[in-house]
Amino acid sequence: MARGVTLCTLEVPVGVSESLEAIGCNVVLEEEGRWVGVRSPFYWDVGFTKMTQVIMVREVEHLSSADLDVDLTWLQDNASSLDPSSLPRGFQKGIGVMAFYHAKTADPDAVARLSSKQKMAFASFFYPAGVVGGELKMLTSTPMWGAAYFGKFRWLAKKVLTGQGPEKEPISWMLPIVLGMCFGAPVLVFLCGGIADRKSVV
Repeated sequence: MARGVTLCTLEVPVGVSESLEAIGCNVVLEEEGRWVGVRSPFYWDVGFTKMTQVIMVREVEHLSSADLDVDLTWLQDNASSLDPSSLPRGFQKGIGVMAFYHAKTADPDAVARLSSKQKMAFASFFYPAGVVGGELKMLTSTPMWGAAYFGKFRWLAKKVLTGQGPEKEPISWMLPIVLGMCFGAPVLVFLCGGIADRKSVV
């Protein structure tokens, strides 16, 4: 992508590779019209979970629902081999595959899929988004399953596709729960121990 191209009525100052690297991705594939980056952050705010994210970015003239199917299949087939983490999936570990598009036009069903909840497999997520005709299309609601991650997915999509959004990845709404578990459990153990000691004295 040429520098300075206008997307979503915004001036994006960097290319796709640079935008992927800016969010901590290692760019593992770069060819005409397609880039793939991999990042593997540790989310202490989501119950100390590690999530490998494989992000594909494509530039297409016209986006169809078939394009989404082909890219999802490729991402699912290659995600494990691109995963730098040795932790088994499901053991405080998940995989998110994301397909982001710059398209001049798109079929209505493809646009609908960009803005809809996608089917998910065990310990994995698929999150597509795209700039179509200058307008950002993405899922803005938060599904119940995996809700702690979707604010992060939206941040990734905005940063990669438009260059906008907060500088740092947003903290999950689960943080107070995680902190409560970390600090509340020792207090509870201490109180229970004190009660047990009093009973033994009596």
